[in-house]
This record gives sequence, C-alpha cells and structure tokens, in this order.
Amino acid sequence: MVTVVAPYSKGIVAAAEHGWYPISGNFLQTPWVATHWPLSKQGRENVGAVADPKDWRIARSIFVADDEQTAARYAKGSDGPYSQHYWSLLTKLKWAGRINLFKTYQDHPDEDVTLEPVVESLVIAAASFSLLAAQVSADTVSNQEWVASQHFNGRGIGTVHAPEFTVNPDPQA
Repeated sequence: MVTVVAPYSKGIVAAAEHGWYPISGNFLQTPWVATHWPLSKQGRENVGAVADPKDWRIARSIFVADDEQTAARYAKGSDGPYSQHYWSLLTKLKWAGRINLFKTYQDHPDEDVTLEPVVESLVIAAASFSLLAAQVSADTVSNQEWVASQHFNGRGIGTVHAPEFTVNPDPQA
C-alpha cells in the first residue's frame, strides 16, 4: 500500500510497477484523486500485470452521528475538529506552496482557496452507522460528491479517515 498525495503523481506508476496498491489521500479534491487510477493501471501494465480497480483505495474524512444535524455541526462546523484539522493543513500547504492540492482546478486563484469550501468538499457527514466500517464501498455513500460517477465510475474502495479528537459532538451530553 502506498499513499498518493499529488495530482498526476509519477510515483504511483513506479509503485504500481512494484505491485504496491495505491491509496489516494483524504485531503485531495475529487479531480486530483481521479488522476490516480489511470497512472496506477499504467504501472501495472508496464510490467505485464493486470490492474484491478478493487485494489485502489480512496481515503475520505467521514463523521457519523445519530442525526444529520449533529453530524453536520461536528464534521463541518467552523469550530469543529475537522475544520481545525483542515485549517492546519490549509495553512501548511499555503506556506509550502502546495495549495494546489485543495484546488478543484489548477487555474483556481490561490486567494480563493479558503477553509469553508475545502471542508465542505472533503468531509462527509452522515447519520448512518453503516458508514463506520473501516472500508466503505463507493455505492454506500453515492450521494456524496467524492464518488460522483463522472470521476470514479464506482471503482475503488473508500477508506475512512477518522482522526480522534477530544471534542464532544454533543455539548449537552
């Protein structure tokens, strides 16, 4: 297993040539994740091996609660742990000149890449405990943008990114 974090990663070709399976990073926008499978397939084909889309993993940040309101507040609220996590990544990527990972298209102006749309597009909030499995099929959360058929065509297996935080999603509890 090898984590892929760059759009059009050349490293994924070499990894696939060695038989390593790709996992697309949880902080990549959908258009960049979609560039990974063709390159992984190319790497397998370079060594005469068959590429199987079931060997591709796609990581995503998912939070599941008892109800939609709690899930949305905790996962996507400006003071929630996922916003804190993505604020930290956004700050570091801007500083390192790698803000393109959060862009939805390469010509997107850097100054227009802000926290709210990043969290909205990269964090999935749901009120269904069936999503708590370590691996989530793309069909299970097909209503979410990240598995849009025009990008992934139902390929790959989603892998949940569930960081541990001490913040209680229900302040009344």
